[in-house]
Amino acid sequence: MFTGKFIIFLAASAIVWEKVAGVCLCPIDCFNCRENGEIVRRPIHKLSACNDIESAAECEKANWEIADMQSSLASLVTLFLDDAVRSQNMTLMQVSYARSLLSLALEDNKPEGDCANGLLTDTPIKGTLSKCFSPELLNQCALVRDNVGSYQDNISVKLEGFLGNSTMMYNGTMTLYDYSLELKLIDGDRNVIHPKMADLIEAVRYRTSIRTARIRCASFDATNIEIAEAGAFSLSTSMGVFLALFVMGM
Repeated sequence: MFTGKFIIFLAASAIVWEKVAGVCLCPIDCFNCRENGEIVRRPIHKLSACNDIESAAECEKANWEIADMQSSLASLVTLFLDDAVRSQNMTLMQVSYARSLLSLALEDNKPEGDCANGLLTDTPIKGTLSKCFSPELLNQCALVRDNVGSYQDNISVKLEGFLGNSTMMYNGTMTLYDYSLELKLIDGDRNVIHPKMADLIEAVRYRTSIRTARIRCASFDATNIEIAEAGAFSLSTSMGVFLALFVMGM
């Protein structure tokens, strides 16, 4: 009885494992194929559609976490600037300009995964037969996860930097630096001199220091483990189903 339950557990584990890992079937076209008239002593895989739903979903979730953090920050800044106008500590032009600069800071080098990238692949997993993975798609979630920290840390730095930017144009008539001077937000040495602008930068710096973007790339991690341990101990989905059916018939 115990043995039967254990085999069912292994079968279920095999099915779940392949569901989590971003691995797909990539049939072998031939073993001794010819390329440019020469026999290639290695299997050549057919280009296959690697419909990696888990990796794509994780990629989309990572992008959503970034968007959610941006939305939260934008709401905070809106409350701050609306209060600054009501209390007459900033003019409407200063507030409108500050919002525009924040938008620039939020979009500059924003980590964003391409969740449709790599759906076709012939990249085999070494040590396996007919198993491929899509490295392009698989890496998208990790790309966002690994860069979100530095991205958040740099938002306030870029916001302050845009105030003194002498190459980017404002409405095609003057540079951001010149317009920041005109609005009396910075001095000639690019130091922030407007108290509320300085407070805004500090508020953004504190908010982005809080890590609310929880990005987990389980498919990326699981697939890397399967690639590293290919051939060591693996049960295919079909083998898992076979074991389950075998035990049920006992």
